[in-house]
Amino acid sequence: MERLGALLREARESAGLLQRDLAKALGRPQQYVSQYETGGHRLDIWELGEVSRALGLPLGEVVRRYEAAAGRRAGPRSAPRR
Repeated sequence: MERLGALLREARESAGLLQRDLAKALGRPQQYVSQYETGGHRLDIWELGEVSRALGLPLGEVVRRYEAAAGRRAGPRSAPRR
């Protein structure tokens, strides 16, 4: 999860936002942003969607970047052969 936090931190910084700016947009305390960026809080899919919207990124783009950072191909996967 720290990889996701680092990715979200990079996206926040690229957007020119401080943690407190993003926290305000999310209606959360600054510590919330700090915790998920450092791996202390695991975001569920709904929270990840809120964060991605606040950063101006589609959720699919966040997932694509995460998979690229993990060395995986983004997009649909083929079904395993039987």
